[in-house]
This record gives sequence, structure tokens and C-alpha cells, in this order.
Amino acid sequence: MKTVFPKNKKWLRQSRTLCICLFAFLLSSCGSDESNGSIEIQADRLSLTMPDRIRQVRELAIETLEAVATVDGQQYELIRTGEQFTVSITLASNSDVNVSILFRERLADGGVLDLASYSSSLRVGTANQTLQVFNDEFNDSPFDIDNDQISNLVEREEGTDPFVFDTRPENRNISISFSLPRIIDDPQVTQVIATIAGTPRAVTRIGNNFQISGVATTRSAVTIEVILLQRLASGISLVLADATQTVTSGVQAVAIDLTDDDFNFDRDQDGDGRTNLEELQNGTDPFRRD
Repeated sequence: MKTVFPKNKKWLRQSRTLCICLFAFLLSSCGSDESNGSIEIQADRLSLTMPDRIRQVRELAIETLEAVATVDGQQYELIRTGEQFTVSITLASNSDVNVSILFRERLADGGVLDLASYSSSLRVGTANQTLQVFNDEFNDSPFDIDNDQISNLVEREEGTDPFVFDTRPENRNISISFSLPRIIDDPQVTQVIATIAGTPRAVTRIGNNFQISGVATTRSAVTIEVILLQRLASGISLVLADATQTVTSGVQAVAIDLTDDDFNFDRDQDGDGRTNLEELQNGTDPFRRD
């Protein structure tokens, strides 16, 4: 449908529409494709929807959330209707503009708490632009009012007070699941050892499926290790395969699904060039070079 401009507004005929849809992937830690809201800029209007990460924080009431846009140094406070923010704006065509979006919380005492921002330099032309924005591009780290190295947004997510310096970390659940690697015959694995951050964890086995659970400190690097063994008649345990991963424990629970490719099968107890698993499968002695 052709757009008809009023004759008394020549500047509208010279303007072009620029639509920007921003989509973010949302952690864990780890990897699903979820929309992080959208921003649309037209010649006479700017609108945006609330990012999923902010909308899903239980400690934030929607009526307390505000959005501020800065376009080429000019600041605009957006009007909220539900989860949509809008403001009138004027842009010239064929120009470069710098756009920043700031989400903040309006406090009961009238103050504000900055939560997260996004910035980009854009070319206003004749065609629409679509940008995909990842979680780390929508930045919350600069906003830490109590200087405890935990951002205001993370503190709201965790239910802690962003105005009180408090570096005591909380624990987050970590779960590990995997199936017996296809290369290994079922009877060959008689023992599984698992550690999370160096702490041994119980392993639950149902058929050829395994489950492990534990906890780790929030916002820390955590190493998980799983070792598959066969306990021999002599009482010695022989390592058949192992898997090691390091993950970051964020504010959400971490779920790790190990695949066959995550396991290492090259353990060779006697150093004869044949792995422990190969020796067992071929009926040779894994403790004797032959």
C-alpha cells in the first residue's frame, strides 16, 4: 500500500523509515534462541517492547519500569503502555544516528535504578535494517550502585538488595545427564565417578541413562568431571572414558547434557598403544604390554 503524505509536511516526504528488530539469545548458560524484545524506529516515532530478561524478573513490578532513548545526544523518555514503550521523534533520511536505550526502575522514593542498556550506530536509509543482538550486547555490568561487583539487574534477579554491599554468593543447582556412549557395551561400565567443583556427587543410573546433581557458587567457573570405569575382579578400577567441562554458574540453574563427543576414550593403562577399552573388548590384558 502506498503511503500518502500531507502536502503541508514536506519533511515527511524526505524521511525514510528505519525498522530495527533486536533479538537476543537468553543463559545459561547455557544457549536457547529467545527474543529479547524489539526496537522500532520510524521517521516520526520510536517504540520498543520490554526485553524478556527484564520482564521475567519477579522482583521488578512492570509499573516501575521505564525506558530512556538517546538519539544523537537528544534524550527521550518513553511512555509505557503495558510492555510497550513509545515516543515521538524526528529523523532525517540518509544520515547516521547513534541510538542508546536504557532500561531503569523507578523507586518508591522517586529515585531510579539503572538496569541495562544497548547502544548502536545506525544508518538511516531507504531500506529497513534488521539486527540480531546477543545477551552480552544488552549490557547490565556498568550498573552496580553498591559497587559489590554484582550488577543491579543481577541483584534484582537474585532477590538481593542492590543498595547494600554484599558479596556473599549464593549457590545454583547444576545437573548433568548423559547416556552410555555407544562405543561401550553395557556390562563394561560398572562404576561411575562424578565431581562438581571438586566435590564427589552421587550418580543415579536408570538403564543406560545417568543423572548427576550438585550445587556451585553463583557467578563462578565450575569444572565438572565424569569418569566411566570397570571394577575388575581384582578390586582394581580401570578407566574406560572420561569427560571434563568447565562452565560458568550464573543466576539460573545449569543443565549439562553430555554427548558421546564429550568423552575421551584414549586411556591406556599399560602404554602399549591400545586403549583400555580396546583391550577389554579384544580380551587382552590392559595391565600388560603386548
